[in-house]
Amino acid sequence: MSNQKENAISRFFDRESHRMKDRHEKKGLPKSAQEHAMAITSASAKTALDVGCGPGTLMAELLDKGVEKVIGIDLSEKMCEIATQQLTEEGYSNERFEVRKCTYLEYEPQETIDAISLHRVMCCHPSAKQMARHSAELSPKLIVNTIPRNWKLIRAILKPIAWIADRKGAYRPYLHNQNEIDMEFRKQGYEILHRKKGKIWVTTVYVKKHQEP
Repeated sequence: MSNQKENAISRFFDRESHRMKDRHEKKGLPKSAQEHAMAITSASAKTALDVGCGPGTLMAELLDKGVEKVIGIDLSEKMCEIATQQLTEEGYSNERFEVRKCTYLEYEPQETIDAISLHRVMCCHPSAKQMARHSAELSPKLIVNTIPRNWKLIRAILKPIAWIADRKGAYRPYLHNQNEIDMEFRKQGYEILHRKKGKIWVTTVYVKKHQEP
């Protein structure tokens, strides 16, 4: 995939960074992100990777709940700056967290990753199946993923937005097929442990086969 789409994602979330930070401070961690924190900490993960970490709110929640080290990555430089500042101001030591601006599909961690959070990040990127494959290749014992429900009404709303954005080379949201994502994880040796469907979002917990979380 060309860098053009990821550059558009980066620019969009640079602009949205302070709004997202303010929203999280006012409303707290989204319910679906709380489900990620619960699944990861219930699995006794010592290390976790937060893909598309945004302002670092989920990272802080994981650290609060006992994860020893949390790594956050994001395409937005401003999101990374805010996350680093927030976590530092909240008193977390540099040994317990790391924030890095990078492309997830090229990310290679230096340590073993026990759990990966993909919270509302596949819907921001065109390469969902590649993201699923790369997540599995990192071999965590647990992967938690939240994507929008692929409903006709949502597709109808997003179709003209996507058409305009593609013509302008701007950021656009994506709807991905849940069955195709599930199949990709299964091919890589993962099975569905739990799935929760909300009005818009679907959160799925995948676990390595023959392994209890």
